[in-house]
Amino acid sequence: LPVDVQFSIGELVRSMSEGMAWSTEVFARQGGVLVDADQVARYCRNVIGNPALFLLRLVVGAKPSQDMRRDALAVSEMVQLANVTRDIETDLVRGVAYHAALKPYLGEAGNGDARNETVRQVREEFLGLALRRVSSYRRLFEGVGSYLTAAARVAAVLMLLFTDLQIG
Repeated sequence: LPVDVQFSIGELVRSMSEGMAWSTEVFARQGGVLVDADQVARYCRNVIGNPALFLLRLVVGAKPSQDMRRDALAVSEMVQLANVTRDIETDLVRGVAYHAALKPYLGEAGNGDARNETVRQVREEFLGLALRRVSSYRRLFEGVGSYLTAAARVAAVLMLLFTDLQIG
């Protein structure tokens, strides 16, 4: 592999391992829960943001601009918030929660009214956070569109249209 790609892979491995170490330590220290929006954003960036920055560097062929970097990290939050939102109940059973309000339900597989209402509220909050990041996806696509193959551009446009339909 070219030296710049080797360097990018090294940065990816380093950033992901630091992110995993941070996440593991925080979940352990806080009893399986992330307690605020800053921790959730950092977790999302650790999970998807670092690989997104790696891919962006490969697509652009150089270090991405600060604007591209900011948008890629916001898009990674959007995607991971959708994943977290989808998996709330499963994660609770595993003893993991990405919102402080869910802490009383860690380890539970039940469907009590209070639990269901809390899950609904958290899901709504996370979806709102994700949707506020949609404009970053558009800016990122517009910034890297000329670097993409035709198939990748079509996939990106379809994702953008689908996202617009969901909030429009």
